[in-house]
Amino acid sequence: TLEGPIKKNKASFMISGRRTYVDVIAKPLIKRAAEQGEEIDLGMHFYDLNAKVNYTINSKHRLFGSVYSGEDLFSLGIKDVGHGNDYSKSKAGVDWGNFTSALRWNYILSPKWFANTTLTYSRYRFNFRAALEEKTNNQIESFSALYFSGIEDLGAKFDMDYVYSPNHWFKFGGQIINHKYSPGATQFKSDISSNIDTTFGSPNISSVESALYFEDDIRMGAFGINAG
Repeated sequence: TLEGPIKKNKASFMISGRRTYVDVIAKPLIKRAAEQGEEIDLGMHFYDLNAKVNYTINSKHRLFGSVYSGEDLFSLGIKDVGHGNDYSKSKAGVDWGNFTSALRWNYILSPKWFANTTLTYSRYRFNFRAALEEKTNNQIESFSALYFSGIEDLGAKFDMDYVYSPNHWFKFGGQIINHKYSPGATQFKSDISSNIDTTFGSPNISSVESALYFEDDIRMGAFGINAG
């Protein structure tokens, strides 16, 4: 984690990341355990990365930005070298991950009016892949498969606060989000006996989600009312 000023009393940043290293430790152990003529490649990790930045424009206006990225991955590849130039190699793996980002503009209209405008973007991806390749007597045969799916969102949000008194707050606003769904696509490639190169799956789907809200928060001694 690293944080500090960009410009004194004006802007600052924070960045933080982590990654597992099981694969780094396991690779030399797997290499020693592999049989003669065999090569094993292991991929197994996850990582997270967070970054934030804020900027004070003046006493009434501030900007806040944030980004998150993360991925989980597992893969295994095996190559077996035979006589001469013959070999057999296979590889399979799965990975999935998220990416999110937001930019928020906070501003004070008056001592009683506060507003926030936020733009957001997020993405989720899932992949599965498998491949096989063999070479025998200078003849190469291969097969591969890939499956992919994901979700992508782009949104905007507006929030307003009105402080009528310390015990009486009004909040209202709205948002709109465009969703893009990739339900799944599968691809096959093969040159075993007959050539195949095809992709099939559901088409991408888009939809729009919108919302409006109003909230009144009142405190009366030991009692409170929240209506919306």
